[in-house]
Amino acid sequence: MVKFGIGAIHVIESLSANDLKTGTALSTVLPPLVQGAVDIEICFHTCGSAAEMNATLSRIESHVRKTGRPPVLHFETHGAVDETKTKAIGLSLANGDVVEWVRLKPALAAINVASRMNLLVIAQACIGLDLSFVFDDVCRRAAAWGVMGPTRLLSPPEIHAANRVFYEELVQSLDGGVALRRTQQRVPHTYAVTLAEELFLGAFEREIRRRPQTIPILRDIFHGARREFFFIDLCPDHEARFPVGFETLVGRAIQGEP
Repeated sequence: MVKFGIGAIHVIESLSANDLKTGTALSTVLPPLVQGAVDIEICFHTCGSAAEMNATLSRIESHVRKTGRPPVLHFETHGAVDETKTKAIGLSLANGDVVEWVRLKPALAAINVASRMNLLVIAQACIGLDLSFVFDDVCRRAAAWGVMGPTRLLSPPEIHAANRVFYEELVQSLDGGVALRRTQQRVPHTYAVTLAEELFLGAFEREIRRRPQTIPILRDIFHGARREFFFIDLCPDHEARFPVGFETLVGRAIQGEP
């Protein structure tokens, strides 16, 4: 992660009456942190159902289009974890609704388009990093610039601690990498990030290694997918913002570079 602009932090909380309200707590922590530091708008949303979640995401998209403020979208919910407790399939909301990752993808992609590929999503839910599933199709619009979340089950005190240290650093330095490292130090072996650009390039590099005989076909797919995934057709300046070309990937794959 690198330094990036933040114009608004949208905290979405969907927790039951018996849950500790970690999103509400975060919404009280954030204003003093941003005061006098940078111009960041703090927006707190609550929703109890999948329908309310959809409406909230739609309002956030409209807010981004109206204000032009690059958003951080922060979910405070439970993770919908499978029986092995090693994988999350989506977000579990206050009324018990489960919003699978695939159902979140269109709304996130719309917000990401509105923000010109500047959406950072933080899934503060058990095994929330599995939200990276929204990057499953590298031939369509990227659903976010990046996704951050925990890789395991975690407790409310851990969530509180991680939120505070992450945002303390982020609003001061605007450096997501430093903020992530501080969070990893405070709550070890828990938080990670998936960046859309790294996943996109990695997907094509793996295909080149697996099927080098299809390089001519993959080259054509790559150029069209790159324009779509990174919104180059909508934002011509992204040609320079996301510059890695196909021949570079071929070179890496042939040489076996990481």
